[in-house]
Amino acid sequence: MVKAVLITALTLGLLMGSFSDSASAKKSPKISISVILKGQDESGLKRFAYDVSTPGNANFRKFLTPSQVATKYGASTHAVKAVQGFFKKNGIKSQVVAGNLSVTVKGSYAKLGRVLKAKAIGLKNGDYYTRLTYPKSVRKYIKMTIGYSKAAPKKKRSPSIALKLRRTLSNQGKRLIHRPWTKIA
Repeated sequence: MVKAVLITALTLGLLMGSFSDSASAKKSPKISISVILKGQDESGLKRFAYDVSTPGNANFRKFLTPSQVATKYGASTHAVKAVQGFFKKNGIKSQVVAGNLSVTVKGSYAKLGRVLKAKAIGLKNGDYYTRLTYPKSVRKYIKMTIGYSKAAPKKKRSPSIALKLRRTLSNQGKRLIHRPWTKIA
């Protein structure tokens, strides 16, 4: 009786999906991705990076603190909270990198793929890239995501010659017996 109740509860839980996140999260490797945010003044940040690293420039080696970068070039507080809120709502940990230019997100590969609707997209040259889909409420604040890659779909292999022969013979009502140790003279 107890076994039947337990099996029924487990079956219902699996059908309803209540155990799927924890089970797949335990099997899936943990990864860390970087979500790059759109800054307040991206062209200004590029100019600053060039100026601070060019010998002879008046701003050469005059670096800013992370809080100065956040104030002058980083994403707005509203944007950072929106992105972090999205991940928190989906049970994924995130942390803002000093300067408000990116958010580090940590979670299982499977869960991040499910939440971001990861899809491997084929290119004409045979390469693949991964498309991640964010909701509209957050998409406007995100420039790019680095560190997530969905494996390319496996190509369908053509059947081996032995399999083709086996199918042909079985369609004719005959059987192919495969003996790899038999020496053919």
